[in-house]
Amino acid sequence: MACDIPVGNCALLVAFDGNAQLREFYFPYVGRENHAGTADLKNADRNFLYDHKQGRFLRMVNFRENGEIEMDYTVNSSLCGLFSFGVFDARYEMIENTM
Repeated sequence: MACDIPVGNCALLVAFDGNAQLREFYFPYVGRENHAGTADLKNADRNFLYDHKQGRFLRMVNFRENGEIEMDYTVNSSLCGLFSFGVFDARYEMIENTM
């Protein structure tokens, strides 16, 4: 799929289509094996960033070197990226619960 709007800085590349929907996300090496498409991001968001007990998405999850997992429940505008960049529809139940 052609991407109309690539944005990057040599370590990160985010590519959007003509409708400003997120289509590709590459980090930390542009052009390497860790490329992720929208489906991969959506699955990762569902599996790692959605807290079923709280019924909403988390801002961030940190995996510490000592094996601890730190969940960031901060509510801020970054959560809008889940639908603003086209990963989820704004009317998706998990998004509505978060917003």
